[in-house]
Amino acid sequence: MNTITVYLIKGGRKMKKLITITAICLVTATAIASIARYRAEVFSKIKLTSSDIPQGFIIGKIPPAVKKVLKANPWQMDRAAIKRLSRHIYPGGNYNKITGIHMTIMANARHPYGDDIVCYAILYRDEPSALGEIKKLKDFVGYNNDRAILIEKENLAVYLHVDSTSDYHHIQAMAEVIRKRIQ
Repeated sequence: MNTITVYLIKGGRKMKKLITITAICLVTATAIASIARYRAEVFSKIKLTSSDIPQGFIIGKIPPAVKKVLKANPWQMDRAAIKRLSRHIYPGGNYNKITGIHMTIMANARHPYGDDIVCYAILYRDEPSALGEIKKLKDFVGYNNDRAILIEKENLAVYLHVDSTSDYHHIQAMAEVIRKRIQ
């Protein structure tokens, strides 16, 4: 072998090492970028408290027929509930991309089994999952913008919904409280 051939062979090995190291760095950077910022602990920080519930409303009671799925109120849903309800919370909701949902149902004090105001705090697996799911949620809220509000930040979405448009101002106030808690 001549000197040029030996140099190319050695240089080729160095190039392979450089390409391999570059690929590893890119994969690692991508993985770090897609790691979820928020974890389930965020629910305890942002969940609605009794002082956040509007006057004339109470924490709703869960009807006995639904207690198999919704075990409590407020409640951080278990995996079975997330799987069963995610597509009902918003169209196309993909339970595989959701790691947690905290739900609070508020009812008019005269009708304790109602669901006049509902707040869902949804935690997605990672930011790429959140992007696709939040787009679906945004579209849904856009069609119901006189009865729904969406707060989003990274892999977290908080979706507030009210049955009656006359109660919309209540979820506006709650949304402000939640936005401050997320900061």
